[in-house]
Amino acid sequence: MVSAFTDFGTGSCVNCGFLSSLQLGRGGDVFAEVTISERGNGDMQSGYLHCFVRAANLHGEAKELGEPPVGAGNYAAGVMRTVIEKGRQCERWYPWQEGFTPKEHLEERRALETEDRRRTWEREREDERREWEKVQQGERRKFDIALGAVVAILALAEIIATVIGLL
Repeated sequence: MVSAFTDFGTGSCVNCGFLSSLQLGRGGDVFAEVTISERGNGDMQSGYLHCFVRAANLHGEAKELGEPPVGAGNYAAGVMRTVIEKGRQCERWYPWQEGFTPKEHLEERRALETEDRRRTWEREREDERREWEKVQQGERRKFDIALGAVVAILALAEIIATVIGLL
């Protein structure tokens, strides 16, 4: 499913697949998907809004807005909504697909980048092969011309020898 937040264009956290809910725990930190309702109102039911690829410091930006944190260090929904809807034109932005975790978005992006690099490598090899074939055709043409000249000279020499032999 494509993001419901297309009005924000590319680069905004609100429609980025790397916007995550950081849930701190004793067994380790968990980066979960931010639900569509949390994206819509900025109100985190559990965890903190966080950029999975660390392209933006969302809590630092919220702090800069001058509003004090509420609860367990999280900022008010309106503050966080302002931060995630900010038009930042982030270079690390990746389209959000509902149901995918930030890790799955990153894995998908890496797979696509790897595939792009593979295709580029194949195109470069194909271009090199074509160039090599072009050079080989030129060399073959030179060889064919030289061979034709030698054959013509030998044929002419044979004709001359035959004519001299008749005299």
